[in-house]
Amino acid sequence: MEGFGRHTSNVFFFGASAGHCPSAPFYELLGIYHDGDVGAYNEWQKKNGKTGVNANFDAKFNIIAFLSYAFKQPSPKVPINGLCTHLSLPQDSVESTIRSAIYQGFYNGKISHLGGDGEDYVFGTVTYDFGWKGEEDIPGIVEGLKAVMQRVESVKEGLVL
Repeated sequence: MEGFGRHTSNVFFFGASAGHCPSAPFYELLGIYHDGDVGAYNEWQKKNGKTGVNANFDAKFNIIAFLSYAFKQPSPKVPINGLCTHLSLPQDSVESTIRSAIYQGFYNGKISHLGGDGEDYVFGTVTYDFGWKGEEDIPGIVEGLKAVMQRVESVKEGLVL
């Protein structure tokens, strides 16, 4: 996970459990921002010129997916600042959604590569809700993200998921 998601303005990862995002160490690991509570997220949004977005999601969504708005995926939720779209998805649709978004992204020239520190990294992925209990769950969530990214790399290599 070294470097993945760091310094990017358009790649976001959020987990949801009991209506809360994971705590600071998870975000620190991914280099997104350094406090996992809603207030800190809203402060982060303000500092980056974004408003009106609350990080506190409904716990009934077992999948939280942020797909780049460039993919123009349909969503039951409102777009987030015209950048990302919040989707709630049933478990069995995760693979096809990732596949569709990635293929569309490459086809439309919206994805150049993943991770890193450039404005051109337009990408969306999913985090799984592992039943967040606290910091002890971080390894499981990270493994889940690694598994997703392995599938992403397979698509990049032109392989079928």
